[in-house]
Amino acid sequence: MTSSSPWIAPPGCFDHHRSLIERHINAQSANWRQDPVSGEVFASKSEAEARLRVFALVKGFDIVRKGGGSKFSPAAVIKCIHHGKVTLNTRDLEDRVSRDEDGAVTSRRKRELTNVRQTDCS
Repeated sequence: MTSSSPWIAPPGCFDHHRSLIERHINAQSANWRQDPVSGEVFASKSEAEARLRVFALVKGFDIVRKGGGSKFSPAAVIKCIHHGKVTLNTRDLEDRVSRDEDGAVTSRRKRELTNVRQTDCS
């Protein structure tokens, strides 16, 4: 695929999403579909994040903003949503739901089902 050819959603993409995603990706600069390059300049953090979101969508993953910067020194830390080996547990919840003999939840964790999507990427 050359950088100027239209992007086509991969097999497995839901038909009702396909045209929307393809239209969105192909409306962006063809360069945004390529690997990010050190030294790229953007008008704002929002534009830089949009560029990374387009790249991530083309490659089949997603990103998340993980803080960084301040009002006086704008910056952002952006990572793959699957980054790491373990689930981020910012609320210090137990690994499993605990119940008493009557079945009432006694732990701070209220639901057993959690999404673990880490792939140990770096």
